[in-house]
Amino acid sequence: MYILLINKVSLSVSLLVHISALSMSTGISKADKINLTDYPARKCVSGFRIIKGECKECIGFYGTNCGQPCVKGFYGEGCRSYCNCSAGQTCNQFVGCIPSGAE
Repeated sequence: MYILLINKVSLSVSLLVHISALSMSTGISKADKINLTDYPARKCVSGFRIIKGECKECIGFYGTNCGQPCVKGFYGEGCRSYCNCSAGQTCNQFVGCIPSGAE
């Protein structure tokens, strides 16, 4: 979890530096808004995938381009949450414990 947070912070800082450099080299003032959707993601870090041009975290999956489903007993964003299901429940890779047979 901490590594992912660091990656998000690093990405934010890198993007901020890139935007600052872009504004200095193009003469865009700080008052001007830069629409980040004009710069769609081309590749995401592991645990994320591109959805509508943006890197979004995997839900129910992990790995490169969200290529691996959660291991049995885990669910949610990046498969970091652990299911502690009661009798009559099963672990759903997307939302956690649900009534058995509800999938």
